Amino acid sequence: MTLFFDLLYLLAMTLLLPYLFFRTLENPHFFQEKILPRLKYPPYRFSKKPSLWIHSVSVGEVLAVESFVKALEKALPHYEVVLSTTTPTGFSVAKKVFPRHLVFYFPLDASWFILRTFRFLRPSMILLVELEVWPNLI
Repeated sequence: MTLFFDLLYLLAMTLLLPYLFFRTLENPHFFQEKILPRLKYPPYRFSKKPSLWIHSVSVGEVLAVESFVKALEKALPHYEVVLSTTTPTGFSVAKKVFPRHLVFYFPLDASWFILRTFRFLRPSMILLVELEVWPNLI
């Protein structure tokens, strides 16, 4: 099934290339802000603690999990909480709200990006705050 979704993503990206090219010509920051962060390597966790990965799509979800993260840290102090977002505004808010945590952009859902993220983060559990269907992640 993963191969099916990878091929589907590859086809979609191929069809989207002209759009992405022209969007980048219109706004040079588009590629740097919207695409490049999702292609980069995720941050490497040096901690030996098990991790809980929380994915919050944008600002509203980031703010919604603030008290939940505090409660998690109290209840499970031997876990490290890491957070991902999809939008640039969600990312900047997450960096402000969670300055001591690892915050990163959610990778593209192609299997090679997801597997790379798992290797770097080594999550024990993933919590999706909003129902976004990411077939390769799930």
